[in-house]
Amino acid sequence: MPPKGKPKAKAEKKDYHTDEGDDVEITKKRKREPKEKEVDEDGGKKAKNDLVANKMPENLDISILKEGQIKIVSFNVLAGINAAIKKGFAKYVIAESPDILALQETKLNQTPAAGFLKDLEAIYPYRYWSHCTKQKGYSGSAVFSKIEPIDVKYGIGDKVFDDEGRIVRCEFEGLKSHYDYTASYIPNASTGLSRLPEKRVYMANFEKLIRSLDEC
Repeated sequence: MPPKGKPKAKAEKKDYHTDEGDDVEITKKRKREPKEKEVDEDGGKKAKNDLVANKMPENLDISILKEGQIKIVSFNVLAGINAAIKKGFAKYVIAESPDILALQETKLNQTPAAGFLKDLEAIYPYRYWSHCTKQKGYSGSAVFSKIEPIDVKYGIGDKVFDDEGRIVRCEFEGLKSHYDYTASYIPNASTGLSRLPEKRVYMANFEKLIRSLDEC
């Protein structure tokens, strides 16, 4: 007797090429589960684990500087300084022991009270915060230093970006040279490059700022 019903069709497979350059085999018959997304503070989307689940480095075997050298570290804390502190931020910074530490995405809207950084406050007596004044929990930057700067300035000269707390500028002297250190949190172009025009404006202003320092 002939078999009941129609025979099952085999799933059709095709190879597709992604924007990232990886060849991915997709079975058309099977539905792919959507990846859980989380919106970052610049309007783009990131996988959920890329933000909240980040941990401080486990291996803290860090080389010691030679005499006369200074260490400068820039650190994007992603989910904010409060989250970083809970995940071992102080332990990492003490082990790394930079002379100057720049932070991005602190996501604070005011200067934290004394005791906020606990053990780090004695190590870094010179701390400078730049906050976003137009949106809660957004952007923000900071500089911690063991060395006292002779001058500190904030902003890039454009109110749109300066209200987002993206720039801290410190001027130092006495380390065998005179130099300016500019810590900047550059705007994200966002998903689909929707904020690319704003980023270009920022970068043009940032270039003017950096070039002006050469004239000082």
